[in-house]
Amino acid sequence: MPQAILFDLDETLTDRMPSIVRYAERFQRDFIVSLAPTEVSSIVAALLAADVRGYHPRTEVVRDFAQRLSWRTVPNISEAV
Repeated sequence: MPQAILFDLDETLTDRMPSIVRYAERFQRDFIVSLAPTEVSSIVAALLAADVRGYHPRTEVVRDFAQRLSWRTVPNISEAV
């Protein structure tokens, strides 16, 4: 039985930023046809703004993130998850 559980709520044990950048790069590749020309840094900024450092519920993050991007054609939200 564990004696303690550690939670890293302020990024002292892990650095989320490299993961977010990798996700943004992958997102850009996966949605290149649907997205208007968008820099990875803009995708990172949209994700960070929508995520509120992990304090937003996931369903709200996905919806808010998708609304912050410029789209040629908006994909089904289930494709963006």
